[in-house]
Amino acid sequence: MATGAVYLGWRLGWTRSGASPWLFWPLWLAEVTVFLGLVRLTFEMWTLRSEHAEVRCGAEDDPALSVDVVVVCADEPIEVLRASLHACAAIRGSHRTIALDTIGRPELAELASETDAVHLVTSAGADCAPEEHLNAALEHLDGDLVTVLHGNDVPLPNLIEELCGDFADASVWLAQGRQAVHGSSRGEHHGTAGQLSYFFSVVQPGKAHHGASYWCGSGGVVRRSALDRLGGVPTGTCTPAYRLSLRAHRAGWRSTYHDEPVVLALAGPGVRRYLARRTAWAKGILGSLRGHDSPLRPGGLNRSQRMSYLGTCLHYLGGPRRATLVAVVVATLATGALPVVADGVLLASAWGLWIGMLVLARRALTRDDRGELAALCEQWLLMEAHCRGWAALLSPPESQHRRSEGHLREPMPLLLPVLCAVAVTTALAVRLVTLSGVPLAVPMNSTAMVLAIAAGVAVLLLLVSALARAGFAWPAREASFTVTASAELAGQSVPLVELDDTGATVALRSRPAKGTQFMVGLLIPGLDGRVHRATVAAEVCAVRPNPTAELGNLAEVRFTRMSRTAHERLTEYRRVLLPARVAALDASGGADPDPSLGQVRPGGSISPALARAVQADAVSAESAGNSPAANQRASRISADRGDASSAEAS
Repeated sequence: MATGAVYLGWRLGWTRSGASPWLFWPLWLAEVTVFLGLVRLTFEMWTLRSEHAEVRCGAEDDPALSVDVVVVCADEPIEVLRASLHACAAIRGSHRTIALDTIGRPELAELASETDAVHLVTSAGADCAPEEHLNAALEHLDGDLVTVLHGNDVPLPNLIEELCGDFADASVWLAQGRQAVHGSSRGEHHGTAGQLSYFFSVVQPGKAHHGASYWCGSGGVVRRSALDRLGGVPTGTCTPAYRLSLRAHRAGWRSTYHDEPVVLALAGPGVRRYLARRTAWAKGILGSLRGHDSPLRPGGLNRSQRMSYLGTCLHYLGGPRRATLVAVVVATLATGALPVVADGVLLASAWGLWIGMLVLARRALTRDDRGELAALCEQWLLMEAHCRGWAALLSPPESQHRRSEGHLREPMPLLLPVLCAVAVTTALAVRLVTLSGVPLAVPMNSTAMVLAIAAGVAVLLLLVSALARAGFAWPAREASFTVTASAELAGQSVPLVELDDTGATVALRSRPAKGTQFMVGLLIPGLDGRVHRATVAAEVCAVRPNPTAELGNLAEVRFTRMSRTAHERLTEYRRVLLPARVAALDASGGADPDPSLGQVRPGGSISPALARAVQADAVSAESAGNSPAANQRASRISADRGDASSAEAS
């Protein structure tokens, strides 16, 4: 911070003379926002220890405490909702599960009956954010506490035990736990898991230190009486949970945070949905600045809370700052006007020292061990989302300006980065052509021209890298999970690499022909602690090289025929038991979970039934006649070659 203050002072006092004012001031103010961002990080993340002692008495210590678990069911597939409702049934502690149907599906009513959940149909409309649907269900809730889950969330068994003990303090309105990502998909944005981990492991603990941790929707338990006093969940905003947290803190309520995973999201969003969600967050959080509960208004918030909420808004200065930098670089290359006038060596040395210290400070404060290039690409990728947020704040209020993230459709979510890349490329081309002797632009002295071209190339590389990370052509597909299991194909035991609802990937020494059919016998652990056998027909649909193992081919097999029972067992295992198994390994001091499982480290032990189920890979199914190896970490899968038509007999 001291280095930044000296650098900005030197820039203001000794590099302004001779520079173009219309370029100097935007660039200097953009650099000031970098310094303000460091101030914000230092304030919020200097320490991650909460000043408020957490009471972890457990919900079972208060028999009068009741919890309503509301699952907001939108357009998720029934298989996904089945996993969520099964996981809700496995939550330890007294609770009632409510399936809140936003579109009215008869099959969901049947599923709710199967899982002992209450089925409610809301008339709030499909455009509402998930938390807003809670308003329509309040009259049907009778619990002291309520937690809201999205339809594709899988709660861990420790959700109530981990969070509900904090409500022994009558001033606590919210206990927020950590969300984590489970599974991976080719349609998933690369930065999802890393940013989610950063937010819940660094940002939220830092805010909790100042008493300003806020509700994130899933993974948070809310006091019902506080919700009633606050007038329910706010409407007309892209971020109702954030706005409710701001309102609650202004009213004097306290919130607590637990850095322990209590909810797993199944894979991350595709890049388009990811950017749409970030745009909605930017609009909603910045929109809070002109609301009745704005942190700019006096009263209600203490000094630390006010600075924490304003710091969240300062984060969104990154988009306009990068857009300004692109504009200055393009204008300098195209017109020859200079935003800075100083000795080239001195300028490069001073700027390099400041940026070097900034990088070290940010990495220390954010506890981020990722490469700096990856972090920069993610920030440039979000440039348009941040700019849209400020544009919405500065534009006149609209009567109906908010749509939920699931229905937000931007015409082209990366339009601004693409336009910036085109502008920088054009400006560089103009300057290089001028350098070759064709007078397309005003001449520049050699030092200024070298620095301007270097800046343009650096900005262009960042933009291209960010656009490449976006992955325009990535196909979205169902989340798959890496497992360590075996399959027997043609009498040989081969590794099973991935598993999803519709098929699997196995590693083979030989290269099978596309269309080869197998009968696969699955030994699937269940929530009841038993191993269930299911036989499915499978067909090889693709083969690709496997450079990371001795077996040189990865064969993708598609399940062509499967009974309803087998499908339900597979969904239950993949979406409920795999997350619970990671929790069991962590609680028992077992091996670290696979990175492909979203780097989940849930806390707390699981119930005996779940413990038996998730350890069933080491149990022999007598009826199957197989003896799995003790070190297997997932279900034993055996297969016999056969014809698809013999599925019924098998």
